[in-house]
Amino acid sequence: MAVILFLVDYEEGHIFPTFGLATFLAERGHSIHYVSVVDNEKYIISRGFIFHSICENEYPKGSRENFKLDQIQNRVSSKLTYCHALDPHFGNILKKVKPDLLIVNTFLSLEALLIYYRFKIQPIIFTPYLLSDIDPQHEGYNNMRYLPMPVIASLLYHAPIWNRTSGLSNEIINPKHIITRARLKKFLRPLNNFVELVACPKELDYNPHFNKSNRIHLGPSIRTGSNRRSFSKGKPNNKIIFASLGSQTARIFQNSFKFYQCLIKVMRDPGLCDTQLVISTGEGFDLESFKPLPSNVQVYNWVDQIDILQLSSLAIIHGGLGSVKECIYFGVPMIVYPGMYDQPRNAMLVKHHGLGVQDDFASVSEDQLKANIMNVMTNDVIRRNVKKMKAIFREKEESNEGYRFIEKYLR
Repeated sequence: MAVILFLVDYEEGHIFPTFGLATFLAERGHSIHYVSVVDNEKYIISRGFIFHSICENEYPKGSRENFKLDQIQNRVSSKLTYCHALDPHFGNILKKVKPDLLIVNTFLSLEALLIYYRFKIQPIIFTPYLLSDIDPQHEGYNNMRYLPMPVIASLLYHAPIWNRTSGLSNEIINPKHIITRARLKKFLRPLNNFVELVACPKELDYNPHFNKSNRIHLGPSIRTGSNRRSFSKGKPNNKIIFASLGSQTARIFQNSFKFYQCLIKVMRDPGLCDTQLVISTGEGFDLESFKPLPSNVQVYNWVDQIDILQLSSLAIIHGGLGSVKECIYFGVPMIVYPGMYDQPRNAMLVKHHGLGVQDDFASVSEDQLKANIMNVMTNDVIRRNVKKMKAIFREKEESNEGYRFIEKYLR
């Protein structure tokens, strides 16, 4: 059996989608290892995978929340990078683990390229979002924009990682040359030759017939739940509404707090007395600040989304692709209030396929929120559409098409 190594960044929404693939491969006897920051150790170890930390000095425990606080306080945007640690730190991990296959998160595309040049390893890129017009080369170029200029200069001219690689031409690494976009594009070009795994059935996209030769669509790659109840079901016959704005709520803290308060007020309506609302706020919220709560509302910092969606009649979410996929997989209609990144596009896909409704997070009101809840919970057309897409997702997950590709790739 093979040894498979995942290299992932710090975001929960980027890590969790890999767990479906990793679990499937582990069940077939492959040894699964992860390299990430120490904040992610608990997630990875809890799944039974082997964890290797990287950049502990630069990203000690608690760094993930510091990244999010940087966004809240409008400080200079920072982006996690392992570029400076690939040699010797990551090289030592490679010597120890001796992987047969390396899978790198698309948000670490620049690191994937450096690994290709330095260690002569061609990784597979794992993409947890659904943007058919974006490719790993674009991500690599985008990642370079986030690096401080001294780091870029070091990588381009002085880093021994680059200077020892036969893959780089003097035209690119010679400091006498101006680094133009064309030269950077030439340097980044190998990224488009790497196999890319997209953790979503292409049927959810606008154009499911769009094909790219080295892009493989997996099933929804749904992780398993925790199997430990982190919430109360409330009264036996109550319908459950689950609400969560994902792991990015700290970046929009004030708006998130107001949104949850508005939702709690809506649940005081007599027409929703037989409905139970469970809110998962994310880290950083003082739960006491939401009290007093009506009897049909529960608020937690964390609820296992997989566990509760299996019991839910409606989900109010931010539109992260992981949440959208999980709602579809468990047949839960959605109200989507998108925030940032790919969320607006995902919300439009939900609307496009009739899987729920999309609304504006910034201008939410009690009346509109209540109207959306009543509409989606009683809309037979939406429920039929969700049921149809659920069947597609279940079929894709059970077919294991993408997973079979991995095992064929390993031969």
